Amino acid sequence: DARYRSSSLISGHRPLLGARAPDGELRDARGNTLWRSDLCNRDAVLVCFDDGQLPGCDTSELRLLLADVPHLLVVRIFRNVAPDCEHVLHEESYSCVSTRLWTDWRARHALIALGRPDGHIGWSARQPARETLATGVKKALGIASRPA
Repeated sequence: DARYRSSSLISGHRPLLGARAPDGELRDARGNTLWRSDLCNRDAVLVCFDDGQLPGCDTSELRLLLADVPHLLVVRIFRNVAPDCEHVLHEESYSCVSTRLWTDWRARHALIALGRPDGHIGWSARQPARETLATGVKKALGIASRPA
């Protein structure tokens, strides 16, 4: 599979940068099963991995921070939510059906990663500062940063 080795679009400090984003089964709030790759179709997807142990990432806050990035879906993926507790999921949050997706991403709490529309990981960091996150996402999508 193709992997970006050196590209001005790829930034961050995680082992999977530039690789095709790992796929796996997810379950939504209604109990429907889908694949991680179903989330990005032609859009980019910013994935916040949440193991439920600490306060998770605030996807609403991230949507506001990145409101000027067109066609960006922001979602939260929980490591595991028991089927009888899926009511805690809300729109644009998902639970891993198995631990495979979590393991393949080498996910840890507060890992945030950008899946580019071409299916590759363009940026990733754990507990990034807001400015670092916004800059990394925009760079990975080829959006020039505006001078302050």
